[in-house]
Amino acid sequence: MTSFMQQFVFLLAAFCLMASGLQAQTSPLALSLSENDAVVLALRNNADISVASDQVRRADLQVREAKGNFMPRLTLTGNYTRNIDRPVIFFPESFGLGGATKIGADNNFNAYLDLTVPLYSRYNIFARSYAQQNFPWQREQLRQIRQTVTADVKKAYYVCLLATETVRVREKALHHAENNHLLIVEKTARGVATEFDETSARVRVAVFRNDLLDARDHVVPAQNALKLLLGVPPETTISLIDSLYLQDYELMLIPDASELTNNSVLRQREQQVLLAQWQTGMARAAYYPVLSGTGTYQYQSQQNDFRFSQYQWVLTSAVGLRLQVPLFNGMITRSRVQQSLLAEGIARIELNHACGYNEARFAELVSRLNYSKERIAVQRDNIQLAEKAVKLVKERYHYGRASLLEVNSAELDYVSARLSYFQSIADYKSKYCDIQLLVGHENP
Repeated sequence: MTSFMQQFVFLLAAFCLMASGLQAQTSPLALSLSENDAVVLALRNNADISVASDQVRRADLQVREAKGNFMPRLTLTGNYTRNIDRPVIFFPESFGLGGATKIGADNNFNAYLDLTVPLYSRYNIFARSYAQQNFPWQREQLRQIRQTVTADVKKAYYVCLLATETVRVREKALHHAENNHLLIVEKTARGVATEFDETSARVRVAVFRNDLLDARDHVVPAQNALKLLLGVPPETTISLIDSLYLQDYELMLIPDASELTNNSVLRQREQQVLLAQWQTGMARAAYYPVLSGTGTYQYQSQQNDFRFSQYQWVLTSAVGLRLQVPLFNGMITRSRVQQSLLAEGIARIELNHACGYNEARFAELVSRLNYSKERIAVQRDNIQLAEKAVKLVKERYHYGRASLLEVNSAELDYVSARLSYFQSIADYKSKYCDIQLLVGHENP
């Protein structure tokens, strides 16, 4: 009995350990992230970046493939033919019996090595250049995706910070409203305040509590959007380390219009023009001849049976030059050249449009960035004035010189000033992310 109990206790303990281990494995992941940590995590987990990276590797292999067209090609071929009706050759009547005479045997075997050495091919030259130009284009696309992901993650991070700060402001406002209500209740009990004041204070608490619920309701969608960009499971708990407050040096950052040349979209447009030019060259290359060197090394034999040991194998070999001159292909080459020229013209139009758009977009973002700076300065002053106004009106209300409505109005102005201040900071940082993306900066 004692042995059975020991085994039972041991199995129970083992089961508890396994259950606790499974629970630890299935427990939600908790992450504490700074802004840079969030960017690094997103760049590592983002699916678009993984696809773009594979496209870059694919473009590199395409370059190797294009270079391979300049290398010799060696082919080993083996053939067996069973002649059901053997071929014939016709002799003139003056030569022997004349007429058709069968040649060869029932079984025909041959094996040969075929060597082809490309000597001149205009198409191969342009195809190699096209592949070499396609590789930096794919790398630039990867760079653009990384920049876009970086900007999106930063802006989503700021949205989460703004939602968190809004909750804090609302919580503080609710706390003050509840304290104010308790104070009014005490004054009402002493006959200093009226029932209207107590009811107004209670309504104020209800309003601030509803505002707090609305603020908390915005936190979850903001965090889910950030989790989606980070590539983490939805059940992950995220804690943001950085603050929404601005440092003084951040307000001194001045974007430079000369950096617009680093814009990723602009660089891609420039590379697309070059790709279109090389593609036109590839199309026109079909007008030019192709010269190749050839070599053949062949063994062949023919017999009516399968006695391989008695076969006589004959070796033949030859070298030569092959010149292929295109004469007419149904206007296909001409149509392809015209299509390539149109594609080149479209690429140039898109390049010019991108240049103009970037300049206009840069001017717009700089204007909005300066406007956000002014808003931040104004909201700082508003917070100080609103805070001072709350103190003064509460003091006046304490001595019976102000109504509760004035107190509520001053507190509402103070809450609105703080919320507007945080909103202006988030707008400023978001606009600066857009400028960084426009001028081609991946990191601050």
